[in-house]
Amino acid sequence: MASASAIELPGRLSCLLLSLSDRKLLVPITVIAEVINSTEALQVAETGGPVYGWFHWRGQRLPLLSYEACVGASRPPLGGGYRIAVINAISAAAGTGFYGLLLQEMPHSIQVSGEHDLSEGDDDWIYLKANVGEVSAQVPRLEKVEQLVAGLAG
Repeated sequence: MASASAIELPGRLSCLLLSLSDRKLLVPITVIAEVINSTEALQVAETGGPVYGWFHWRGQRLPLLSYEACVGASRPPLGGGYRIAVINAISAAAGTGFYGLLLQEMPHSIQVSGEHDLSEGDDDWIYLKANVGEVSAQVPRLEKVEQLVAGLAG
């Protein structure tokens, strides 16, 4: 992998800061199709793995994932009302079109440029670590999440 200093950002990049239970993710704004508030009762998988279950969005049945559980942390509980970031699938899960990630709050728009402190991620799930102002965030390797999604049967 190239070092973080070799990464060139195009001027300013419009991103969204996604708040999870134990971290913040930084993704390009085009990754998110929509953020929804849901009270849909899911049949939650008891395994404690990264998949909560399946939800309905615009006539499609999509998996709802915990990014925290993908990277080996505990899966946050799914309350009676929750937020979902509907993610555009573009690699391994492109056939499914979309999948959902559980959020703790509404995303915040943020502009990222080469002036921000970027460093290489320290595992297979984190592409970069970013310090943007007062916020520390991780740029996820969404292709790893999509490999997981591609293997699901709905």
